[in-house]
Amino acid sequence: MWDKKFGAKGSSVQMPVVEQKLIESERDIMKLDIIDWNRLNGSWANSFDALQTITSWFVHKAYYTVVKHDLRFAPNIDWPGWKHAGSHEYLGHLYWNDFYYRQRGNLVFSDEPDFHGTLNHPDGGISHFWGDIGKVSAQIFALTQKELGAHDLWISVVDEHTQIIIEPFVNLRDRWASMLIKYAGNSKTMKSFSQAAETQGNFVSPSLWDTDM
Repeated sequence: MWDKKFGAKGSSVQMPVVEQKLIESERDIMKLDIIDWNRLNGSWANSFDALQTITSWFVHKAYYTVVKHDLRFAPNIDWPGWKHAGSHEYLGHLYWNDFYYRQRGNLVFSDEPDFHGTLNHPDGGISHFWGDIGKVSAQIFALTQKELGAHDLWISVVDEHTQIIIEPFVNLRDRWASMLIKYAGNSKTMKSFSQAAETQGNFVSPSLWDTDM
C-alpha cells in the first residue's frame, strides 16, 4: 500500500499523505471528486447507476490516498508535448517534470485516460498506473479500473498541489477476465454483449458493468 510518509511501496520519494482510507461506500468515491458524472457517454441511464457500478469494484478492495505535493518544485525536464484543452497541458508538463525527477519508471501521455506508465520499486517490483489530469469521465474510469492488478494505481492530478491515488489490493483485472469467461458460456449474454460492442465502439456492455464484485 502507498506508504503514508514515503510513497509507493517504500520508495524514497517523500510525498506527505493527508488522508488515507479503505473505500467502503459510495460516499468515499463521491467525496474524492475526481469523476465527471456528466460524461456517462450512454453507458448508464443516470449518474447514480454509474456511481454504484464504479463503487462495487472498489469497495473493500482498494484504498484511496490524498497526497499534498507541489509539482512546481521539480526542475524542467525535456517534454515531448501533449495537446489537450484548458490547463491540462500545463499540469501534465508539471507532472512529467516531477515524475522523472523523483520516480523511476516510465510515463506516457495519451488520451482517455490522460496518461499511463510503470513505477519501478526499490525491491525490484513494478506497478502499472493510469491517471487523468482533473476529472475523468465516468465511462473511461469504469473501463480503466478493470485494468488494475493488485497494487497497480489510479492517479488523479487534481491541481499543482494535490494528487489522489487509488490502489486495489486485489487483482481486478483477473476478476474481470473471470467474469468474461463466465459470461462466454452463456450464448444469449454474449450475443447481447456483441451487439452492444458494435453500437458503443467496443466498450463493455452496461449490463456487465453492473455486476457487483
